[in-house]
Amino acid sequence: MRCRDFKELADSYLSNELLVETNHDVLKHLENCPECRAVLSDRREVRTRLRRAVRAATESSVPLGYVQQTTRKLHAQAFGKGLTRFYFARPAIIAAAAVLVIAIAVSLSPVFNDDSTEVSSRKLNDTKIEATPARWFEKVSFLAAKDDAIDDHRHCALSHNLKEKPVSLKEAEKRFGMAADGLDSMIVDALHGFPSTEARLIKAHFCMVNGRRFLHVVVEHNRKVLSILLTQNEEGGPAANDDPVSCGADGELNAACFETNKNSVFVISDLNEEENMLVAKTIVPTVRAFYRA
Repeated sequence: MRCRDFKELADSYLSNELLVETNHDVLKHLENCPECRAVLSDRREVRTRLRRAVRAATESSVPLGYVQQTTRKLHAQAFGKGLTRFYFARPAIIAAAAVLVIAIAVSLSPVFNDDSTEVSSRKLNDTKIEATPARWFEKVSFLAAKDDAIDDHRHCALSHNLKEKPVSLKEAEKRFGMAADGLDSMIVDALHGFPSTEARLIKAHFCMVNGRRFLHVVVEHNRKVLSILLTQNEEGGPAANDDPVSCGADGELNAACFETNKNSVFVISDLNEEENMLVAKTIVPTVRAFYRA
């Protein structure tokens, strides 16, 4: 696959619309092409910003009562006034009409209307100008990495259904130039420092999820499976040497995060938020020392 081919498929890849074979080709290309990984990251960020802007825009909301009023009109035109009893006896018809109404409302909204592109762009720009500077763990690129880390935990540590075969730490160091060999045992040793704590290494490798490469250390900690995942910091620049922070939850999973000089680090598990944070605080000196942060 060439870079030109990838750029044509990037949006379909982000929307999970590609065939399995094509998806495999994309992942293989991304593994060896930093330019296309940057393109993918930019497109993912644009999507996230647009999605948030649309949700926040008042023009995208349907006025109160509009759905009910338009649904009644559609019913009257389609079935006539004498078929009200028949109409209300068919919930599926009501649902279909509601979907149609919402589609009409969205198409008429300035946020989605091509004739109002200039207005929508101005509103997006205004939002960007008025927004306060995001802290390192609030940046769109970091949040996207966190979501991918959670997906990696689910698909690699829990269900073992990765699309791309993982690469060992030693092999990854040769191929990607990222020091990693030995970090897994150091993390387990750090976790043994907990009183009344059992820690056992399950596996450690590099794996690819959603086009993003992670160094993935999977540990059994007090009979819970947890993931420590490192990925390259897309923002670059100096590390945020802050203490670890809780960076959100996804269902039953909690995420804690911190940074080294070049990497964003995520601790993902179904431990409660306090215990998960304690794991992150315990391993942060070890991980930063390993990479001389």
